[in-house]
Amino acid sequence: WMREEYPSLYEEVKAAYKRGSWEVQGASWVEFDTNLISGESIIRQFIYGKRFFQQEFGKNTDYLWLPDCFGFSANLPQFLKGCGVEFFMTQKLSWNESNVFPHHLFIWQGVDGSEVRAHQLPTNDYNFSNNPSAFVKADERFAQAELADGYLNLYGIGDGGGGPTRNHIEYGKRLRDLEGNPKFLFSKAEDFFAYYRSIPRDVLPTCYGELYLEFHRGTYTTQAKMKKFNVMSERLLYTAELLATLSLLFKHEDQCMYPQLLSRIWQDTLLMQFHDILPGSSIGQVYTEAYELCLKNHNQLRNFINEKLSGFVSQENDETSYLIFNPCSVDKMEWLQFPEHFLEWKPLLSNCEIIHSGFDNKEYRLLIKISAFSFATIRFEQTTTMQKRRVVEDELDNGSVIDNSVSFLLENEMLRVEVSKRGTLLSVVDKEWDRSFLEQESNLLQLWEDKPNNWGAWDINHFYRETKPQCVIKTELISLLQNDKGYSRIVQKLFLSNSTIWQTIELYPGSRVILISHEIDWQEHHKMLRVSFTQKIRAEHATCGVQLATVERSTVPHNQWEAARFEFPAQGFVDLSDTEYGCSLLCAEKFGFSIQENRIEMALLRSPADVDPQADIGMQSHKYAFYCHASSYQKSDVRGQVEALATNLIMVKGGPFYPMPEQSLFSLEKGLLLINTIKPSEGGRDVIVRLYEPLGRNVTDRLLSSFRFTKAWKCNLLEEPEQEVEMTAPISANRFEIITLRLEVDHDS
Repeated sequence: WMREEYPSLYEEVKAAYKRGSWEVQGASWVEFDTNLISGESIIRQFIYGKRFFQQEFGKNTDYLWLPDCFGFSANLPQFLKGCGVEFFMTQKLSWNESNVFPHHLFIWQGVDGSEVRAHQLPTNDYNFSNNPSAFVKADERFAQAELADGYLNLYGIGDGGGGPTRNHIEYGKRLRDLEGNPKFLFSKAEDFFAYYRSIPRDVLPTCYGELYLEFHRGTYTTQAKMKKFNVMSERLLYTAELLATLSLLFKHEDQCMYPQLLSRIWQDTLLMQFHDILPGSSIGQVYTEAYELCLKNHNQLRNFINEKLSGFVSQENDETSYLIFNPCSVDKMEWLQFPEHFLEWKPLLSNCEIIHSGFDNKEYRLLIKISAFSFATIRFEQTTTMQKRRVVEDELDNGSVIDNSVSFLLENEMLRVEVSKRGTLLSVVDKEWDRSFLEQESNLLQLWEDKPNNWGAWDINHFYRETKPQCVIKTELISLLQNDKGYSRIVQKLFLSNSTIWQTIELYPGSRVILISHEIDWQEHHKMLRVSFTQKIRAEHATCGVQLATVERSTVPHNQWEAARFEFPAQGFVDLSDTEYGCSLLCAEKFGFSIQENRIEMALLRSPADVDPQADIGMQSHKYAFYCHASSYQKSDVRGQVEALATNLIMVKGGPFYPMPEQSLFSLEKGLLLINTIKPSEGGRDVIVRLYEPLGRNVTDRLLSSFRFTKAWKCNLLEEPEQEVEMTAPISANRFEIITLRLEVDHDS
């Protein structure tokens, strides 16, 4: 911004840097929230941040500067090490509500075993006064005083961007040698980290996994639309990069470099991951501008995606053929819409199958199943009127509308689901094993009083559970479809306080996933909407998703540290399993969860009014799912189900221009690793494939592809080659390891 808006002042900044009076601090694009963004977003924070500092200042920064973020993900050390970042700094852990964080200089070890040196400031501040008495207290707190001669101090009005005043600087001068006080040293942060590097690793204490902040738990949920828009940006960028890669591999365009449009949109997306925007703790004007920018970027990404996919179809004006692409790393089942007149035509399929069909809002709907990373085609061939009538009778008229039942039954080959009149799940039975998954009424929507002590947009206080929640008080049945081919759907209108919820529950053929979607007219203030599932499964720990890894959380608190985690962040899922069965609550766009014994809860919406009085008021939409698996978590497909829930098929008119491979374009031989990203390389003509080990095991797998590559390198997360490898060689991965492969395209094949 300084470079764009004030170029002459920016040149003075660069001159000050050269003189040594200005420091380039931190390695990321912004001070990003670490709980709510994807693993790929974390990597891009460093790719774009480090690239900017290198290009503009010739500086490779090796420390992460996050003084004010609201907790730190358990897998963050692996991202830091993979991006060439050795040190991590914060002061936020001093804000803990219940327990005093015990260390100030420590080794932070992530869930995969990666380690960085971390510094929690003993000043407990990023607006430190430099007052002598405040330094005396900070010195008394310094837990590693016997190991180190000093610590960092962020003085001035840093949070507001004002920097140090004359008084701050004068205090510093006088404290350079004042009896009874620590000695003040004007210095750069990088000089301190260089000193920190000299302290032997084995004398430092170690902290493991997540650095949970016992405060600001409401930021996992506040401003739900901002969080949803961020997920949409990430998913659209993922799909756009994948199709840009395929355009390179199929060689039907000359531009092989990384698309500039995607770079710009990534920078916008990274900006809005700032730790007060995405968590929901900014004023209303911020979100007005952020939503406008998001919608603009989403439209541009959709146009880019359609343009790339249209590049794979012939230029003929073919109104009867459709090319479909699955950008998902797992098989995907989804409804697609076609013009009404195709009801009387016969669909001819290639590389996909029709699971079911229907008719809705004057559109012919087909439930399509297509393999991971695959193209498919559907071509419609005209048939007789009699054939049309048979299709309608066979496919559409097996459902019935019922408006006076006490409960309703949804059923397929795997599950039998009983839905109450108020939209809850009364029972979920595994038909194969004749086992019930639920102990109590589930998909239970409850509206809780939400009046934290202070910081309403930021906080949820534990005492909200001492109040009595409101539940759905009135319902209307809109439609019920019970079909003998295994597809069932119920649509209900639910009235809760001042808000209205249109709820759809679906059960697809052959699936163990109960899909639930909401359209909500949200008209609440100081209320919190939560949904809960109470299972018959009991276990000591639940498995929770984080970026490209998992963490385990106690279902019953064993100490004060665990009790403080009454609300916690999770990405994608929370799973409760025993050795034979398990249930997962899946959601790609909600992040606040809690567990009480065998009950999993997810926060859907909040309505604090202290920073933005209109936060989330109006229409909202989201979807989540309840996945019942007849196995332990380790043997289940929870990650794949989350990926399928978060990804949409893409379809354009026209037949394929190229012969499309019938198998997946990219896959893993054993399925022990998962593909996270496929993209054009930064600044080159190569292909990047990023994989990870999802279950915390040491495994070996092999990457398979329909394309030929001449060379392959194993890289760090910044895509910098570290070791040349054989393309067809087995890939060994350690616990939760993220592996980045750089593949050279065979341009002669």
